[in-house]
Amino acid sequence: MKQLLSLMILLQFALSIRAQSTVTWNEPSLNAAASMPIGNGEVGANVWMQPDGTLSFYVSRTDSWAGSGRLMKLGRVDISLSPNPVTNGDFVQCLNTADGVYEVKMPTCELKLFVDAESPVIYVSGKSKTKVNVKAATVSWRKETKTVKPGSAEMRGFWGLQDIPDSVGRIEEHADIILNKPNALATCYRNQNSLYPFTLQFQQLNVDAATNRDMYKDRTFGLYIPQANSFVKQNDTLLSTTNPVHAFDLKVIAYTAQCASTEAWYTQAKQIADRAKSEAKALKQTKKWWNDYWKRSHIVVSTPDQVTGERITEAYNLQKWVSACAGRGNYPIKFNGSLFTVDAVHTDKDRDFGPDFRLWGECFWWQNTRLMYHPMLAAGNFEMMLPLFEMYKKNMPVFKAISSDFYGVEGASIPETMLPFGTYSCRDYGWDRTGKTKGEVNNTYIRYMYNPNVELICLMLDYYNYTGDETFAKETLIPMSKELLLYFDSRFGKEKSAALKITPTQSLETYWDGVINDLPTVAGLHASVSGLLSLPQGLLNEAEAAWLSNLQKRLPAIPSNDTTFLPAEIYDPKRSNVENPELYVMFPFRQCNFSTPDRAKGVKAFNERKVKGHQGWYQDGQQAAILGLTDDARDNILKKIDNKHPNHKFPVFWGPNFDWLPDQDIAGNYMQTLQDMVMQTYDGTVYLLPAFPKDWNVDFKLYTPAGCTVEGQWAKGQWLAQPKAKGRNSAKITIRK
Repeated sequence: MKQLLSLMILLQFALSIRAQSTVTWNEPSLNAAASMPIGNGEVGANVWMQPDGTLSFYVSRTDSWAGSGRLMKLGRVDISLSPNPVTNGDFVQCLNTADGVYEVKMPTCELKLFVDAESPVIYVSGKSKTKVNVKAATVSWRKETKTVKPGSAEMRGFWGLQDIPDSVGRIEEHADIILNKPNALATCYRNQNSLYPFTLQFQQLNVDAATNRDMYKDRTFGLYIPQANSFVKQNDTLLSTTNPVHAFDLKVIAYTAQCASTEAWYTQAKQIADRAKSEAKALKQTKKWWNDYWKRSHIVVSTPDQVTGERITEAYNLQKWVSACAGRGNYPIKFNGSLFTVDAVHTDKDRDFGPDFRLWGECFWWQNTRLMYHPMLAAGNFEMMLPLFEMYKKNMPVFKAISSDFYGVEGASIPETMLPFGTYSCRDYGWDRTGKTKGEVNNTYIRYMYNPNVELICLMLDYYNYTGDETFAKETLIPMSKELLLYFDSRFGKEKSAALKITPTQSLETYWDGVINDLPTVAGLHASVSGLLSLPQGLLNEAEAAWLSNLQKRLPAIPSNDTTFLPAEIYDPKRSNVENPELYVMFPFRQCNFSTPDRAKGVKAFNERKVKGHQGWYQDGQQAAILGLTDDARDNILKKIDNKHPNHKFPVFWGPNFDWLPDQDIAGNYMQTLQDMVMQTYDGTVYLLPAFPKDWNVDFKLYTPAGCTVEGQWAKGQWLAQPKAKGRNSAKITIRK
């Protein structure tokens, strides 16, 4: 009987995993606020079926950067059917995340849409019992030149251009270009200006153009739809079937390139279409990619009331879906909406600015961007971390120029808030330079923030420790880490026999004045330097190891007193924001956790934190889990799953919280908290269920450092099978239950 019960529980877990791979709505959608996200890591789409028989989808890419700095949509596609197959009953639109397919099922007609897992091609097809007329149209809302107007509400979507003075001029966004080409629809946006040269000149940064190319110059992005069988071109934005049909299929090419002309963009997009796979072959390969993806890892939770466990599991699975849909592109995931922003008015009725708008605009805030990437480690989504590392690696010449040109020191310094090509935005740097020295950053919220340097090193170390990728270690991790740490040694450690004294600095955006040795930077230095020194023998050369050993000896102590951790060694207690920098010793740097002797200090700091929260970029959940505070971690994720905008239907379109919708910060924090409740690894020891409620059940497969996975099923207070580590170096792993 006991064995039968165990098998039944295991079967229930397996069914739960599969069931949570589908989102089903039994009614059409009135607008894009009820859209479903789909993508292949580079190309994303918000897709929805309207009551009038029109299938609509916005198309995005991670690299569709306008010269104004904004990440724009490529356009919208409307596919309309006549007579209208949508009826009052028997309607289903379904997102099958297990296979990577969006489907609409109606009594007389079925539609299918998916993004090819390995190419920028969206496939759309339909089958109908009765013949229908089909129209496919490209839709553009960028119909005329737009001049960015300082002081307007829409400027909140142009972070770096806010308050731009008249003397500097104006940045313009231009109308989409609709090409007149035979047998195809082709519409694109082409940059006619660029922030890049102006920004370098304004900030007086000396960067070699040969090593750091202007990312905006000639960038062209848009949609190409070749005329398929049974279709004829009616005009430059419309294809339609010549006669009613029982079946149709279309391909939509979503393409970005830096090229000499729109003609060159068109030629390249057409070539992609010409060599595109058949729908059947593309679907088979796409299903395989997604099927394999879901096998990598999972967390399935069940609770006494059943509903709560289903919601926890659904939120985790669907956020894994959203991350994968945008996580393999040429640029990292944008924290403020990812690829899946829609018309802004659906999020804020006072912001009727179209689907290109996202609050906080174009910049990458390190404090925000990093949060989507930490949980990729335990989930085994290592390739999705590479776009983050590649962007920062590509921008190293700019970071080195900031160190030398602004501060007169060696090494590389990463701005907390940066444009995609690595500089401060001009708004943060300061438009008015009166009375300011070169390199003096005007924005006091980020002026002296250095922890991006050290946390990036820690993330790269984690990537190496999980993957064992020696090429990455030699070509990316070690060279970048040397420059990022040299900045501290050169600027704050000029006396090589004395401890570093990090000042001027600040403790995140919260403590600005009189700060010496802020905890986030110091804890990050300890974590990064010790992590580098722990690399396998032979990766560091003798000189590198000696320098790091000397630097380690000169690091200041992590700020604390006898009973708790402090925001900094010395600081003015006046607060300017709502962060808890003293808790960074737990997350992201894990220098204090439930297994360390100073746990009591961490618990006291957590319990006495000035600000408590669960939304947006608040890290309370994973910090509680890292300390083994089960009740706090549980309460945090239960609040997170309710963080839903009433206008948006998709379950994990969180926010907007502090940023925009869907908010990827709360998404990353949710995943990290749940992972840390289930499993944590320190010094080769895997701790299972360190902050997991005793009356909950869980089935999981997660990754550890040393290239291992651990699987387990915990139900009714017992293990159904003894958890074991599998994979590379599994013999080095000790499991504590």
